[in-house]
Amino acid sequence: MDKKTKMSMSGPGGLAESAVTGWMRYHGFPDAAAMDRAVDTGVHVIASRAVAQVRTSPALVGIEDLRRLVHDSQMRPGCYRIAFSVAGFSGDAMRFAEECGIALLVLRPDGSAIPVNAWGENLAGSRPNVASFMPASAPPRPVPAPAVPQKRSIWRHPMTWYVIAIMMLGSAIVGFLDMFTKARDVGSSIGGLVICLLLSYVSFRYAQKLGRQRRW
Repeated sequence: MDKKTKMSMSGPGGLAESAVTGWMRYHGFPDAAAMDRAVDTGVHVIASRAVAQVRTSPALVGIEDLRRLVHDSQMRPGCYRIAFSVAGFSGDAMRFAEECGIALLVLRPDGSAIPVNAWGENLAGSRPNVASFMPASAPPRPVPAPAVPQKRSIWRHPMTWYVIAIMMLGSAIVGFLDMFTKARDVGSSIGGLVICLLLSYVSFRYAQKLGRQRRW
């Protein structure tokens, strides 16, 4: 049989699960068996190395169905996860399956099973009695280039603002002394003195803030 493996599936429910059981046995899981349909779980067919979900609803299988498959099979680490659907899978479900390594196959009315993602193609191309039947590893993700630290601006260094604060304070002191040693307009001198003191204070507080941020 090829990827479109023929299965005997003339109806929903147990017939579909029986067909899936046969498909799994042929493709490397000889101990596959259907579970009790009286218990509604996200897993319908199990094997020692795989679990499968079978959906015969006419609606597309959504991400919640696949999440249930993952949740209900979490006590079986290392097993393949396979999802079969009569109607197909939604876009969100397809993306979720790629992230979680779930093989997706569509059950056709003529009894064929067609893989619709890379994980499904890997299983559909397998053969029984394979000694080493390991899951295909996902393609390696590109390793991001190491971040190059940006050069800190001189205006983001607290020492710069401490120097400015000292300069403004010095200007204020010089201006204050000039009021008594030189004949200058007192009003304008006081105005300049206030501005220098204010700039000195603001620069000093900003330098303190930058210093705290660097410690964080």
